[in-house]
Amino acid sequence: MARRRIGSGPLSFSSAALAELCAAQWPGNVRELENVVGRAALRAAFGRSPDESCTIEPEHLGLHVPAGAAQPAAVLERVPLRERMTAFQRQAVLEALERQRWAWADAARELGMDRSNLYHLAQRLGISRRK
Repeated sequence: MARRRIGSGPLSFSSAALAELCAAQWPGNVRELENVVGRAALRAAFGRSPDESCTIEPEHLGLHVPAGAAQPAAVLERVPLRERMTAFQRQAVLEALERQRWAWADAARELGMDRSNLYHLAQRLGISRRK
């Protein structure tokens, strides 16, 4: 999506940049990650022609990951994509519900989806309609 927005050629991440993204703390929501990636794409594509490919490096991210931080990238490589996506969705839904004090309509609005779709997603993820 960032590539389309800035009109650049193909974007990719170096392994060091991916490791830094994985090691960073994302206490807010996925918007924070999206913003970091968008800014990194701009920095990486700056001064290049629109059809030229570029690689996002750690210096483009602007993150300051502590030197001793765990690097979970190697662990993530062994987890199938479907499981990673499910875990990510579950965490995003639970965080939105917590922020909205379990008001499902408000959480759905925050997540940019219809309330009934949130109910179905939560059911698939094993999240009950408690509280």
